[in-house]
Amino acid sequence: MGEVISVWVGSECRAAVEVPEFGGRVRVPLSSDGETHTIYLPESRQAFPTGLVPIGGCILPVEPAPRWIAYGDSITQGWSVSDPGRSYPAIAGRSLGLDVWNLGFAASARGELVIAEYLATLESHVVTLAFGTNNWSTIPTGAIHLGGIVRDFVGIIRGVRPQVPIVVISPIVRPAAESTPNLLGATLTELRRAIEDTVSELASTDRALALIPGAHLVDKADLVDGIHPGDAGHLQIADALISAIGDVTDIGRQENSSEGE
Repeated sequence: MGEVISVWVGSECRAAVEVPEFGGRVRVPLSSDGETHTIYLPESRQAFPTGLVPIGGCILPVEPAPRWIAYGDSITQGWSVSDPGRSYPAIAGRSLGLDVWNLGFAASARGELVIAEYLATLESHVVTLAFGTNNWSTIPTGAIHLGGIVRDFVGIIRGVRPQVPIVVISPIVRPAAESTPNLLGATLTELRRAIEDTVSELASTDRALALIPGAHLVDKADLVDGIHPGDAGHLQIADALISAIGDVTDIGRQENSSEGE
């Protein structure tokens, strides 16, 4: 990810400002015509804002927007994009006018049920779940076990939030893992199928639950390291999510998501 603070207005990136290595003040240019600006902080520097001071004007808060909780791994976190505003949650959030809570956990996000319990405590307009590739690698999981994890994860949320729309994205392509068994003998293809079969079964009686099959969402040529998608891949995921979120919620598309490269 680019180590910049980026400023977006709608689908246009207005500025990208480098972050000081050891912290300090950053001057971020904003227009004075009353437009809503979204400022994205770089994940790679773990930036924490300590203050926001207008120079030659004033800053007004925006109206509260519907909350989208996006749970996933380093792909959701946005490791491999050139600008923090180009991750798929950022793109889809701007397009749909959502307040994105990005709960992407690099090298984790294996369907931890304690996270499901936390998500269930949060008011939200939509929840998306995108995990599975780390169940192949970092802590290996079997296919039957993963299907049970998905069932329990969704069940915990449903026990508290029976109506909240949930969209599940199964793992995108990972060439080295597709047909290679992990330590428990499960290939990524088998893990993906376990997720999709479980979600499809649950969705047969849950109209607020939707599935986005991940195998063909991103072309393997758009992976920057064989695992993580670059800007083009994140845009493809965002486009699929915009459509799926629109199908299970009352949120309409506000603008075309096909943002400039």
